[in-house]
Amino acid sequence: MLAGKLNPSLVRTIEVEDALVDTGAISLSMPNRLIKQLGLRPVNTKRVRTTNGVVRSNLYSSVRLWVQGEWCTTDVYELPDDVPVLIGQIPLEAMDWVVDSPRQTAHC
Repeated sequence: MLAGKLNPSLVRTIEVEDALVDTGAISLSMPNRLIKQLGLRPVNTKRVRTTNGVVRSNLYSSVRLWVQGEWCTTDVYELPDDVPVLIGQIPLEAMDWVVDSPRQTAHC
């Protein structure tokens, strides 16, 4: 390790082909299987509002999220394994993405 930089061979990455932009979500949420694959550590449990009502969700350490060349650092909330990755408002805004709901598109 040099000057606080991690050796690139130690960095865990995954590529997700089917993530959804969810303007009703606040943060980045990932299925538990991907959280385990990345080796993220839980940092807290928070109450979150879902379509099924208010539930408790595990909050995990931050990740660097890359979407089409733009990136941000964001915490991760846990989802069940049968739900796709959801990209919410905070990471979208951090990457300067604008959602065009009528056209169902997002752009920088």
